[in-house]
Amino acid sequence: MTLHVTALPSPTTTSDTECSTADTEILSSAPTSPLLRKRWPEFFDIPNFSVDVAYRLRQGDLAFMKDGTRTPLTRDMKHDTLEKLAETMYSYKAYPEDDNFSSVAKALISKHPGLTEPGSQPGWYGWKNSLKFKMANYRTKLRKAGCEDVSINGGKRSKGNPEGDSSSKNIKRPKRGEANYLPNLPEGHNETSLENDRQTLIEEMKKRRPSGILISKMMDQTFPLRRQEIVKNEPEVKNMIERWPALFTERQVFAEFNRIASKNLEGEFFEALDQHTPRFIKLFRSKKGTVGQKLTELMQQINLVTSDVTSLRSIVLKGIPVVVGDDSSEFYKTCLESL
Repeated sequence: MTLHVTALPSPTTTSDTECSTADTEILSSAPTSPLLRKRWPEFFDIPNFSVDVAYRLRQGDLAFMKDGTRTPLTRDMKHDTLEKLAETMYSYKAYPEDDNFSSVAKALISKHPGLTEPGSQPGWYGWKNSLKFKMANYRTKLRKAGCEDVSINGGKRSKGNPEGDSSSKNIKRPKRGEANYLPNLPEGHNETSLENDRQTLIEEMKKRRPSGILISKMMDQTFPLRRQEIVKNEPEVKNMIERWPALFTERQVFAEFNRIASKNLEGEFFEALDQHTPRFIKLFRSKKGTVGQKLTELMQQINLVTSDVTSLRSIVLKGIPVVVGDDSSEFYKTCLESL
């Protein structure tokens, strides 16, 4: 099937300074609910522990730097340390990968060298293994509390459910880059209230000039319901188009990517495009024959030295399908601004 992404229509304005609600507020930021996750950081920042634990860690670090004495760990102290680390890791990922556990363990002994383990090993392998066990226990606790992104993997084989699926079978977890995989429903809402919002969205999209502000607000609010449908039911695209028509508008494609991955898709695309524009121009100039002639005619439309960034982007986007032999009319559409 062919999937069409559309732009919401905008009403005629009465002055140059007016702008339609269909043009603004549609590219919303990620929802601000505390249950939504952040992207895993490049460098993991060890959280602040309780006053008691932080004091004992500090004293242990001073002793380690003075004479190499390692911090004595009581059972409660280790439990509190691992619990806080698991809580912080969960704010990024419910199912951290092996590299994530390594980065946290390294960061822990980097900030608190007194926790370095004895022996010839790097000094953090034991912490890494302990974190894996603690994270599994932490997910179990959250599953019992009803957190969606871990509850979905409940009901696996156990002593109380010997006929269930294997605990390692059909695990639903985020793909790489999915920061908000299966968030809980927003506070004060349930499936019924969010379903009413979905119906409101459908009716709004039937209007000649739908409100971009209203659509943006309700698409943010119904995001958890939408993710439940996708993750649990795995619907066909045609069903999603029928149930969530606003999702297939240009700005909501960008906004949904932001909600899921906590990334500005449009901004990162143009940033990368600007970075590689000089190389594309160099490539265009090197082409010969019919392709080279088309690219030369294309580049003659602007002054490559003085042109603004939008003009340069346009030339590159028009030139790429020429280089790879595609029909540019299906890739890049041009229209004239009406006065």
